[in-house]
Amino acid sequence: MSRRRRDDRTDRERESDAQWRTLRVLCSGRGTHGHEVMARLLVHEDDIGSLTLADLPSLTAGEVEAMVSVDEGRAPDPVPHYREDGTPGGVHFTRTFRCSRCGRTVPLREEKFTRRALALIVAGARHVDISRLDRVRLT
Repeated sequence: MSRRRRDDRTDRERESDAQWRTLRVLCSGRGTHGHEVMARLLVHEDDIGSLTLADLPSLTAGEVEAMVSVDEGRAPDPVPHYREDGTPGGVHFTRTFRCSRCGRTVPLREEKFTRRALALIVAGARHVDISRLDRVRLT
């Protein structure tokens, strides 16, 4: 006999969930431990609309940033990095994901990560495993 978890959400909350596409950032230690969810990235269906993978290169960094919401509950804060010479536009942000189970540490440049995460969401992916990023080529 299977047990079902009681769903205490209201109909409005369930409807609201259906309007968001979610990409879970997780670590499996390359299959050595259970999935540790490190962050959730959310994109509203209205923002995706009829976007295709071919449309993504034409989006500006600001447009991508406006579309992709990071659930800050688990995600590490982005840390600014500046060019040594102080030239304009020399700042970028990096989020460093750290798995509490295996200790894996993966720094991901914010702009590239959100752009590729949006591509994964548009393509229908539901999660990305940071322990296998060398195969996914996200950075």
